[in-house]
Amino acid sequence: MRGEVSKYRYLLVILALVLVFYMSYRPHLYVEHPMPLHANEWRHLSETKMFLEGKVSYGNFVGLEIGFTIFLAFLKIIGFNFIKYHRFLAPVFACLGAFVLFNLIKRKTNFYTGLFAILFFAGIPSNLNIEGFTFFIPLTFAIPLIYLFVMLLTEGVEDNNTKKFTGAFLIALLTAFIHPMSLSFMIPIVIVYFLFNWKFVKKNKILILLSCLIPLIALPWAIWFLWKGSFLSTISFILNAFYFEWGYIGTVIEERNYFFPILYGWIPIALAMAGVFFAVNNKKMKIFLIWILTVIILIIFHTLFKFTLFANYQRLLNYVMLGLAPLSAIGAYGILEFGFKSLKRKLDKRIIITIIVILISLLSIDILYGFSKDNFQAYRFYSSIDDYDYDAYQYLDDFNSTLVLLQRRRSYAFQFLTKHDSVACTPPGTNYCNLNPDSYKVNQFFYNETLNCKEKKDIVNNLNAEFIVSPANITCMWAKEIYRNKKIYVYEFIN
Repeated sequence: MRGEVSKYRYLLVILALVLVFYMSYRPHLYVEHPMPLHANEWRHLSETKMFLEGKVSYGNFVGLEIGFTIFLAFLKIIGFNFIKYHRFLAPVFACLGAFVLFNLIKRKTNFYTGLFAILFFAGIPSNLNIEGFTFFIPLTFAIPLIYLFVMLLTEGVEDNNTKKFTGAFLIALLTAFIHPMSLSFMIPIVIVYFLFNWKFVKKNKILILLSCLIPLIALPWAIWFLWKGSFLSTISFILNAFYFEWGYIGTVIEERNYFFPILYGWIPIALAMAGVFFAVNNKKMKIFLIWILTVIILIIFHTLFKFTLFANYQRLLNYVMLGLAPLSAIGAYGILEFGFKSLKRKLDKRIIITIIVILISLLSIDILYGFSKDNFQAYRFYSSIDDYDYDAYQYLDDFNSTLVLLQRRRSYAFQFLTKHDSVACTPPGTNYCNLNPDSYKVNQFFYNETLNCKEKKDIVNNLNAEFIVSPANITCMWAKEIYRNKKIYVYEFIN
């Protein structure tokens, strides 16, 4: 009998993880190509190509995610096909993060609460603004590390286990090289958690001091990579990196506020509020209370004062939902348990299993969280490139390396797929497409319909471009068409 129960449990975990995979992968169901969707994904692929070619991007925070770049570089070296299979990386790491969360919550509560945690994790939304685990970016890579850090940290403190405690800070060091923001947002959480566990801190103060110094190993790398001419200027620049003003994401995507209950979902929010009530009486779950309270305070700062600390607004939204998922799980299980106790009946595990299967079914058909195919049409529009772009880039790649004028949102993919440089990225040969001071000129060329041929020619001359990749036909004498397909035109600039 016990063996049969274990088999059912394994089956439920696998079923829940399949749901996580689906929820992460599903935007790809609404586009006609297998390639990466988000410009940020292409940016990291472009950065990886530059890394393997011996180029580095100085003075920016791109290079601080060197651990993520090294992972992508390893995949490229062993022959991984990013064009065909990149779309599966985010779902795989989302499943890995969900599995670590399941084990974290199961060890602190019980199997079924851990299973509920996977379900609420699966429902965490992603979109083009806040991104999330739909896209394979450093945040997605870091999610398993975040939950593993919390597991080792809390168990190290609760069990007075110095090995687990040290392991937690080794994970912190790894996270610092993969996605520094996923470490920095934990700083105030860990500080408050230590205040609530002062006896452990006092008893192990030397170990804690040494462990806290571990992430500082990354500091020399940061100073070298972000050097600003002097040590004090560089340190000041790094400290300012913990301060995020409104509009941090710049002109790439419009900064916007979210009404959180709609973003996360009214039902999960209600269950998380119930989970807070149940977690107060569970010492092992207090880390999540500290987690959400700290991050919510940072979000409130952003809303009221137009700035926040430790992480930008979009990432904070992801982090608070990563903390709310386990609380929603605790609330769901706690309400069920309380209801059955009120009825003076034992909580039948078969009923829990039935409810979990129903929830999985609802999530799978996109009812509980209100998603529909129409919501994903934006992915088709935003998708950096498609098969037509790819074919045009492959044609242009046969020419000698030069500067090419094309839309900024297509530039990261272009620089990864060809040997050319995009004038939308400055200086040429680097990966600063989002920080380009010539963005206005590029946008004017492609989007200002009032420009005449002479004005467009002046822009091309000013940007020193030899080729132009355009989604629209250019009927100017200086633009010699050398390639076209159903959506893309390629022109050689004749001065």
